Amino acid sequence: MTKKPFFLLTGDDSIRAEGIILVKRLVQDWADFQIVATSRQMSGVGSQITFPGGTYGVDTVDGHDAIWVSGAPADAVFFATNYLERPIDMVISGVNLGQNISNESHRSGTVSAALTAAQCRHLKAIALSIEVPADKFFMQHTGSFDEKLLEYPGKKLLELIQLAYNTPFPHQTFWNINFPAKPTAEVKVVPTSNDAYWLHDMAIKEGTFAYQDSQGKTFTPGEDIGELMGGSITLTPCKVEFTDHTQLKATKQLITNIKLS
Repeated sequence: MTKKPFFLLTGDDSIRAEGIILVKRLVQDWADFQIVATSRQMSGVGSQITFPGGTYGVDTVDGHDAIWVSGAPADAVFFATNYLERPIDMVISGVNLGQNISNESHRSGTVSAALTAAQCRHLKAIALSIEVPADKFFMQHTGSFDEKLLEYPGKKLLELIQLAYNTPFPHQTFWNINFPAKPTAEVKVVPTSNDAYWLHDMAIKEGTFAYQDSQGKTFTPGEDIGELMGGSITLTPCKVEFTDHTQLKATKQLITNIKLS
């Protein structure tokens, strides 16, 4: 008998997130899995981790034991890799309610969970998100599930999960996948856009500030923002690499030629 793959299901919308339940429903017949995610809604926390630590526990989600951590999505990844006895074949983060596109997608807890898995634990990872109205970005999830999600994005999502599992990933890389709100079967592999998707406008008054729901207006065709807004599923292979190798030799030469006091 062929051994089933073992997936870590995580994300920033909490263990009760509808998107995590969707992934669980899609993989449960052909893969083993464990849900390890945040205890509450933690959208927008990026790669934050909780020092010196937090708490964890187990709840039942969609008929399965799900482990919650009191911290951020990155904490959930670190916890899982230290706590679970079975080696993880792939980390699946999401499906997040809210698109995570542009070069600022690292601010997403969903994307950062995949980034942490790839960068710090050298695991294959994918981040999954779907376009929804802004009023759903920070909604609290209860463990309820809409069966219609199994049709869309479910069917195409299952194909992409299986494709990712069967595809070798280079070292410290992950896939960032976004689904448009309206059903489609078209997938475009595109680069991350440098256009301003979120403008980060603020309302500032009397000791408080609040981000406004403001987006850019001009987007480059052939990149993730424009293609998602045009109705396509977007897939971007992402690499976690801080060294600018194009500047490494020139900077070494610069230091050699200049005497620093």
